[in-house]
Amino acid sequence: MKKKYKVVCGLYKSRDEIDIAVKILRNDGFATNHISVLLPDSTGAQNFSHKKSSKISEGAVLGGGVGLLLGALLGFLVASGYISWPGTRIIVELGPLQASFLGVGLLGLSGAVCGAFIGHFIPIYVAQRHSEPGPASGILLSVDADDKVWLKKAKLNLRMTGAYDIAVTTGLVSIWGAKKTNRVDHSEKDTFGYLF
Repeated sequence: MKKKYKVVCGLYKSRDEIDIAVKILRNDGFATNHISVLLPDSTGAQNFSHKKSSKISEGAVLGGGVGLLLGALLGFLVASGYISWPGTRIIVELGPLQASFLGVGLLGLSGAVCGAFIGHFIPIYVAQRHSEPGPASGILLSVDADDKVWLKKAKLNLRMTGAYDIAVTTGLVSIWGAKKTNRVDHSEKDTFGYLF
């Protein structure tokens, strides 16, 4: 069984800023295994930049496809007389083929518009390589938060430590035998420590 959790992501310009941010997050109670850092390869000649976009085109295609199928089926069923309600007499007189085309047109267009609207609100993050550092390049820091309190703490800490392009996305974690581990018990010794 899977449970959704939130991930707060932010970009930093330097490794020093990342060091400070990780220390502050650890002091605020976030566990080491809930903090992730993606560093660009400094030995190569290419840099990463992260671009946030949405799934408008995927939503439009999916919505349009579902609308086409449902429109054809609904138009055929109405014209054949299997489904009827007041005002469908004109559709019945068209015949099954023309009614199917009418349903494809109406529901296909409606499905594409609805799919594009829904896809607009689904963010995707793309890492791109560039030969020179661009304005959107940086070091990516992500923090897992399993409830609203920790989500708010993570966003506030990233904002206070100088992160830019802060965004929240959803992740999945297996909950079989898992317990909330966001809070750090400072009485136990941290075996992993700070890796930087």
